[in-house]
Amino acid sequence: MIGSLLYLTASSPDIMFSVSLCAHFQEAPKTSHLEAVKCIFRYIKGTTHLGLWYPKGTGIETVVYADSDHAGDYVDRKSTSGEMTLEDELQYTKSYVPTFSDENYIPDILKSIIRNLECRSIHEGRPISSESNKYDNIQTLFQVIKLLKIYELHEETCPRFLLEFYSSIEISKDDNLNIFLTFWILKRTFKFSLESFASILSIPCEGECSYSEEPSLDSLKTNQGSNTPYQTHIPTPKEIIQSITTTGQTIFPNIILKEELRYDMRYRNEIIQDSAFGTQNDLPFLPASSCHMMYCILTSTPFNFAYFLTKRVERIKNQPNSPMPYGMILNRLYEHIIKINPHLRKSKYKSYWPSMKPWVHPTHLKSINYTSSEEVSSVDSNDG
Repeated sequence: MIGSLLYLTASSPDIMFSVSLCAHFQEAPKTSHLEAVKCIFRYIKGTTHLGLWYPKGTGIETVVYADSDHAGDYVDRKSTSGEMTLEDELQYTKSYVPTFSDENYIPDILKSIIRNLECRSIHEGRPISSESNKYDNIQTLFQVIKLLKIYELHEETCPRFLLEFYSSIEISKDDNLNIFLTFWILKRTFKFSLESFASILSIPCEGECSYSEEPSLDSLKTNQGSNTPYQTHIPTPKEIIQSITTTGQTIFPNIILKEELRYDMRYRNEIIQDSAFGTQNDLPFLPASSCHMMYCILTSTPFNFAYFLTKRVERIKNQPNSPMPYGMILNRLYEHIIKINPHLRKSKYKSYWPSMKPWVHPTHLKSINYTSSEEVSSVDSNDG
């Protein structure tokens, strides 16, 4: 029986640990070991209909956790090690992306762009657990810099609207270099100034302006441009480094690594990546604008999130295979358009509640784990 189960582990890694453990007792098995093997067979029989499916182009991001237990085996005191692989929720946001690029009313110039977007996933944004505010007063921090709507993010997402928005969005400037956003929805063109756009989305359009996904903090100044309405004060790299890093110094000149962040800023950075950038950063360094936002949070300095979001949308449109961010934030734009143009409300514009789990403060997670371990310990002591 053990030989058959070992063969099966090639396609069922979930039983690897249990089968390997039972294999240790093949030489002198007891009745208890036979019962354990029968449990494995019952488990296999009850889960034959379950599996993992990885369709092409889903934008899945894999996270692997590893752990080891030194001399933890109760039988021979050998060490045990293992790993767990989790797939990010981005795979679920691909399942409801519609296909409509071949519909007759779509202009030919947009069809190829929409086809490209239909292969992407949607990053809705991650809600923040209400429990998190008990540990860090995150709500107040976001409220001070007028980003409370990011903290309160919990809305539906309309995938079809997002595809039409990203396929047709154009960012332009007038003679005075003021920013305007123009996009096309169901044969109708909409144009908003940056200020109107920010008002609809309930995000700030005042404060320090920056947009840079480069690691160097020097890029904050160079990417801002000059003689524009959005040229504002930018803190120096030294000011940012001294504010958000543990030691006030960095290994690389004007580049901040994740491991150099203050502990209390590390989870705030996760919120910024999910809700402000609309993505997950797997690189060891931080984007310059992410550092700037954390600086603004610490110093209670207003940040022009509308300017940042507009620049981010413009970049994402032409970035192949990247998830389309701001699913929930841009739903406010969709609701505004439907409100002033009720005839545009069609059954094809179906909305979905977010599939991404709420962000939870790490201290809250620790308290949950601590309670669970206490319960397990009490059960073990009673059994003993």
